[in-house]
Amino acid sequence: MKKSLKLLFFGIIISQSIRGQVIPELPTNESGKLNYNDIVKTDSIVKQELYSNAKLFFANKFKSTNDVIQLDDKESTVVVGKGYNDISIKSKVSSFKTQLWFTIKIQCKDGRYKYEIYDLYFKSYPIGNYPSTVTNAEEIFDIHYFDKVVKLNEKQMTAMKEQVELYKAEMIACVNGLIGSIKIDMSNRNKNDW
Repeated sequence: MKKSLKLLFFGIIISQSIRGQVIPELPTNESGKLNYNDIVKTDSIVKQELYSNAKLFFANKFKSTNDVIQLDDKESTVVVGKGYNDISIKSKVSSFKTQLWFTIKIQCKDGRYKYEIYDLYFKSYPIGNYPSTVTNAEEIFDIHYFDKVVKLNEKQMTAMKEQVELYKAEMIACVNGLIGSIKIDMSNRNKNDW
């Protein structure tokens, strides 16, 4: 229980204290926000078929597409959805689950599509009387600002850096899994010869 309370304490401090830039090796947009994106060429798949594949991705990946899809524009062939994956943060002393929330946008044109994964944030599960906390990913990864605000000793700073690296590794694994699923579903050709 003490370990859980310590982790919760660090989570609350992180969510209320950290502001600033993201760890440099993570992809960001011009505003400094995390943004994974790519334009993927697809050999002669027309935009309407790609649009159908985008909807298929959301249907395959999430339990209820109605709860996830925020924008579904058939005319401009754009689908935007907001969802989350549970991730496990496992350290030397404990393990806990949290939610990684994200927004996925897929835009389609003849022979290519663009995906974006952005608006990433962590939402903890409530522990006992402690409510869940929401922290955007950029805040979690700015350990330097955290050190200026709280003034951690060397041992605490090392523990905090390890915790941040665990969050980062789980986020990257989750996003890479989403990208892999997008690419698989978007490359499917409609076959009516079943």
